Amino acid sequence: MKKYFQLLFLLLIHTASFSQSLRQLIQTDLTSICSHRGVSALGKEENSIQSMSEALSQGIKIHEIDIMESIDGKLYLLHDETLDRTTDLKGYIKDTHSKELDQGVLKGTKEPIPAFKAALQWAKENGAYLMLDVKAAPVKKVMEEVQSMNMMDRVMLLTFTRDRTDEALAYPEKFLISALIKEITDIDYYLKIFHNTDFLIGYINKTADAEIYQQARKAGVTILTDTMGEVDKLAKEDGGKSYVDFIYEKKPDVLVSDYPLKVKKAVEMQF
Repeated sequence: MKKYFQLLFLLLIHTASFSQSLRQLIQTDLTSICSHRGVSALGKEENSIQSMSEALSQGIKIHEIDIMESIDGKLYLLHDETLDRTTDLKGYIKDTHSKELDQGVLKGTKEPIPAFKAALQWAKENGAYLMLDVKAAPVKKVMEEVQSMNMMDRVMLLTFTRDRTDEALAYPEKFLISALIKEITDIDYYLKIFHNTDFLIGYINKTADAEIYQQARKAGVTILTDTMGEVDKLAKEDGGKSYVDFIYEKKPDVLVSDYPLKVKKAVEMQF
């Protein structure tokens, strides 16, 4: 157990060079911590370059972001279908032109509503990595933008249905794709259509049976999971012990959290 904590500690202090791919970063013996919606803690502005910069400055290199599309086809960072909750604009983003969106700001930071291309440029210039949750846009369009920025090896695309995974696999270039694994049969299915585990990431629910984790690990699948919800709540009550226990039990390769800095601190406190 002590040895595993030592490995976890190394993850928190190691720095990846700008030339290191996301695949190289996460396919080590260390667990990589990812910010959920790019925030260092709940209450921070989500899907914000400012918030991601803050988290990155404190050692969080991977950031999950949400992508939506405007009426004229421009991609932006936004979780909801509507602009109301997080921006100073109103209405559905799918009905809003980029000219109007480019004049809008995020409520908390007053920064411009981030275009996806701006987030890619920021990540490229600062050595960050992006986990892409494409809410409403064609995968092909998203990945063409990624490819135009020479960022194919620094992103991971989340997919939550087999159809969406097929859409991602249809793209001519290779990149990391996360596929949702809900039962053991899913492991065999995705291994078959991916042909190998080089670009397959298995997203396993934090409450899934231990056997699913074990079988995925045995098959050589890189494991992604999260602590949102109950684990975060317990960790708040026990000073972060639940984070340490969760990582030790699940041994994920990538862990997404609403409180990435608290996860980092909890592990550091073990030494």
